[in-house]
Amino acid sequence: MQRLLVHPTPKTDESIQSYLKRLSSQHGVTKLDRFLEMLMPSCRGKILEVTPEMLRKVPGIRESHVKGLRLIKDASTEQPSYHYGKVALPSYHMLRKRWFCPDCLNEDHIYRASWQVAWLPLCTRHGRALMEEGAKELDIPEHMLAANDNIRSEFIETQLILEDRLERDTAVAPESQSVVQEVDRYLRRSLPKRAVNQLDDRQRQYSRRFFPLRGVDRWRFFECLQTQMIGVGSTSHALACPSNTLF
Repeated sequence: MQRLLVHPTPKTDESIQSYLKRLSSQHGVTKLDRFLEMLMPSCRGKILEVTPEMLRKVPGIRESHVKGLRLIKDASTEQPSYHYGKVALPSYHMLRKRWFCPDCLNEDHIYRASWQVAWLPLCTRHGRALMEEGAKELDIPEHMLAANDNIRSEFIETQLILEDRLERDTAVAPESQSVVQEVDRYLRRSLPKRAVNQLDDRQRQYSRRFFPLRGVDRWRFFECLQTQMIGVGSTSHALACPSNTLF
């Protein structure tokens, strides 16, 4: 195991992938998987297999670094889950591909962990939808857009409430149901029984490891949370939790 020559402090809401990519670049290694193999051979070059224990063994990484990072694998659970502060985020609440806000990326030069949370599809800082890496366009429902093509304020407000609850849960473990558990309840209601069984099947090869709703269904689920959890929403466009047909 190599000792790091530089070990910057993780930035607020920085994902483990973003942080280790910054480290690899600062050490002159262009490919992240190669850097991981050099640094933590037991993760086999896979960022989703990096655990807090692996990071703690890297010379130069401090405990404050480990605690400051998000989306590190939780090795204590059978269901694939990732640390998000004091919350365990199931992998099927996360997006498979990397999503980002172009404006934030240009300003901060990091990828935020919250961008990978599937039910937080917006950037409230810039009033826009997040972009999928490599995608050319987004299929945002027209009624969610304002005249300037930004996201309408009521949807921004919905995400701000969800973000606030998630941040509070990450700081102090909730005594009752966390926002992740509540979202999980609505997600399971919106899926066919077979899909729910796949989420719970710990023997599978992770056929449903990531968020099962895509495209328009993902936006419909966000509106479902707006109506069911937040208690707001346009009556003319209110949608029930989607019945997914991808399974």
